[in-house]
Amino acid sequence: MSIDGTTFVLERGQDIEDLKRRIEAAANSPARFVELVVRGGMRVSALITPQTRVTICMRAAVGTSTEPFSPQFMEWDL
Repeated sequence: MSIDGTTFVLERGQDIEDLKRRIEAAANSPARFVELVVRGGMRVSALITPQTRVTICMRAAVGTSTEPFSPQFMEWDL
């Protein structure tokens, strides 16, 4: 995940769809903090505004796909 050019590696097991919904809701407000947990269990609070640029890149878990890895990028200009 990248927020305004700063990359964060999320802890495994997070609900990415929920995180995306919280980012979208925050982007539709004047400014709001969104909590996320990065590798190592550290909690991060990111201030999301309508101008914040967020990119989320996900890959399949090892052994769940027979196709070569090809990253899928979901990008929003918020």
